[in-house]
Amino acid sequence: MNTDHFELMKLALKMEEQSEHDTHKVGALIHKDNKQVVRANFWPEPLAKHIGKHKKLGNASTTMHAEMAAICASQSTEGASIYITDLPCPNCAKAIAEARITHVYIDSHTHNTPLGLKIKPYFDDISTRIFKKAGIFVYEMNEPERTINKIVTPDESILRQIHRPVRQISLEYEDINQPRFLEIIAAQSNKVSFAACYAKSDLGHHTFLFAQVSRSIGLSPEDAEEITNGQDKYEPSLQPINRLILACARHGLKIDPKYLYSSQTPTARELVNIIGAGYSSIHIGDNTKCRDKWGLMALKQLKKHNVIEFC
Repeated sequence: MNTDHFELMKLALKMEEQSEHDTHKVGALIHKDNKQVVRANFWPEPLAKHIGKHKKLGNASTTMHAEMAAICASQSTEGASIYITDLPCPNCAKAIAEARITHVYIDSHTHNTPLGLKIKPYFDDISTRIFKKAGIFVYEMNEPERTINKIVTPDESILRQIHRPVRQISLEYEDINQPRFLEIIAAQSNKVSFAACYAKSDLGHHTFLFAQVSRSIGLSPEDAEEITNGQDKYEPSLQPINRLILACARHGLKIDPKYLYSSQTPTARELVNIIGAGYSSIHIGDNTKCRDKWGLMALKQLKKHNVIEFC
């Protein structure tokens, strides 16, 4: 069956209209095996209520990006395509790569939107580099002219290398308890920040997942250094909690909300994504440590309003 790319983008654009954001409305649609999941960017209710729609959680906006929302709602993203109504920022580009999405479609009108104009320098310099290195094809669609142009073609020789793969350990029924969970965590190498969880399949089978901070898929140390030196807004690495969420999306798993652990305080953006993905509790090993001060500030804000339970 041939894929009607324009019809799928129309669905994403229709979802964009449902975004409550006043200036930055975005819709994203995941397509795989003739099934679609479509989401708009949104404010998770606990953050909208207690922090505010136009206030920061640490240094992060309180919105869940449409791309991340669609990925989290999908059954499995391995080999999927994504249709986005605006230019994906570098954080979403990293998420798309980690979720093993292989084709990205953007609408040509995005270059003239307030968000598109804001993101374009980062899209050109960082997002497209991430896509190219991760082996992802990117297309621009023009509805009035009914054209689809390829704007990013990955090098055929590039392998989708993972700097630090997410570890998976199969579990038995007797492993599903808090002491055993912490025992497995203690047995893992933890020289850098990491996160762990028990994840469940639709059949109820549990798997232990362990993720460390890692460069985005395909980026070499030299690529990462160039990205870091070129600007100070986006980093070339993906944080552990985000990697767990995306690994689950890739394999069609769901984090068991009773078993989510971070070795240190997550970043502000990770905390937004945790809440946006529907999780209400997390166990933090050392809540005095974080990648930066903003995560600690975000933690303080969330504790003040009891937005999420910290074990």
